[in-house]
Amino acid sequence: MSPSFYQGVAKVNPVPYLPTVIGFEIEKLLNLNTLASSFLGESFNFVFGFLLVILALRLLPEFKWVFLLFILSPMSLSIASSYSADAITNSISFLWFSLCLYCSSVKKKRNKLQIQFLLILIAALLSLMKPPYCLLLGIFFYDSTTKFWLTSTIPTHCRSIYFNQFS
Repeated sequence: MSPSFYQGVAKVNPVPYLPTVIGFEIEKLLNLNTLASSFLGESFNFVFGFLLVILALRLLPEFKWVFLLFILSPMSLSIASSYSADAITNSISFLWFSLCLYCSSVKKKRNKLQIQFLLILIAALLSLMKPPYCLLLGIFFYDSTTKFWLTSTIPTHCRSIYFNQFS
């Protein structure tokens, strides 16, 4: 007897495709043609990513223009207006980094713990979308001698994010 393998297992995470699927479902309800369905899927992907980026920009305590520069780069806009899962992945990544910087400026301990829990959840979600993003969890548990979550100096956090990501 030979072993049988179940072929119905998803090889990619469906979460980044949810906005596109919502656009397709609306297309089915409205009984639109294929071209309209294509535009509707891309539009929902772009709008959802855009809303996540707006939330990320609102949470940033500083460096809003730097983030806006990355968000409005031609490649980022091209990816955002496509079916690619990278559009949602990039938007959630921007949200994660802005939450990191926002957490460093929060004064209340209880609020900081809630934001840290949210950061861990977002990093776990990102690592399910793209496995190399599991390094974001490493940034969260950065060297305790720098007191990553206890100080409120944002440039220190930016350096730690930069050196963990690119070294």
